[in-house]
Amino acid sequence: MPPGSLVHKITTVLSKLWFTNHPTYSSATLMLPDLELDDHVRLRKAHPCGGLDWKVLRLGADIKIECLTCGRQVMLTRRELAKRTKLILPRVDENEKK
Repeated sequence: MPPGSLVHKITTVLSKLWFTNHPTYSSATLMLPDLELDDHVRLRKAHPCGGLDWKVLRLGADIKIECLTCGRQVMLTRRELAKRTKLILPRVDENEKK
């Protein structure tokens, strides 16, 4: 199929419709829950140092996270972080620690 052909255009449109309406691939499943600074998240794959838990350092279009095991800092897009996040760890209030 040449890129400009009618069959290619129809296939492209249909695949976009399927992906946007399919529950597994829709962008709604990639919505990142509300994050705040100093939140801790657990990612699906372990960091090479062995750590799974990360701390949110910066929020914006890109999100900066820091490995809690080795201190390495990484910038990820919101979409990439949504894909990689397994769970957001519950917050521990400073008053409850004491």
